[in-house]
Amino acid sequence: MIHVKLFKIFCVKEVPIYSRETRNMLKSLIQEWEQALNGDQNPYLVNIVGTHWNTPEGCVSIVFENMNGGSMLNLLQSMGSIPEEILREIAQKVLLAIDYLHNKAKISHNGL
Repeated sequence: MIHVKLFKIFCVKEVPIYSRETRNMLKSLIQEWEQALNGDQNPYLVNIVGTHWNTPEGCVSIVFENMNGGSMLNLLQSMGSIPEEILREIAQKVLLAIDYLHNKAKISHNGL
């Protein structure tokens, strides 16, 4: 999405909320993620800029900072295949982020 006033690009993930339990779990995960950052500008974690509950109806929209490199799918589609050296770099950064979450922030990344 483009924020008109700031003229900045952000990523938005819309997560459907099917029950109060799902809502509470998601709220807890968002709070844990924000606490994991704890004001740090960790180069391996994506910052949550904000959340919008029930927008669109029945969903929570989580606004993240935009990662300029795009997704792995975009990378794969543009290159046809991903060289082993690049995959090694990506894997190393992902593992550093998971290490940070588990050992410093003491939370589990449930999206893997």
